[in-house]
Amino acid sequence: MAFSKIPSFCVVTSESPDTREIYYIRGILRKRLIYYCDEAEALRLLKAAHSWGAPIAELREIAVSSRNWTDFCAQISDTIEYWEKKSGGGH
Repeated sequence: MAFSKIPSFCVVTSESPDTREIYYIRGILRKRLIYYCDEAEALRLLKAAHSWGAPIAELREIAVSSRNWTDFCAQISDTIEYWEKKSGGGH
């Protein structure tokens, strides 16, 4: 069982510190949102927010304050919209 995790561990450790932190934040969501968490969508949304300029600390705060999947989606969407407007909308 433990040996099956080695390839994914190697991939994550070769990523940038911000990418590793985004995976960690997704893990926070996985543990907190026990009834439903779309892990792939969570990762996509976290990466999108960060690509627009949202700081890791803000993304972590969203993860720990979200009461459920719907709340997370609303908060992260607002964050993406805010940072997209702040950056001028052109990516």
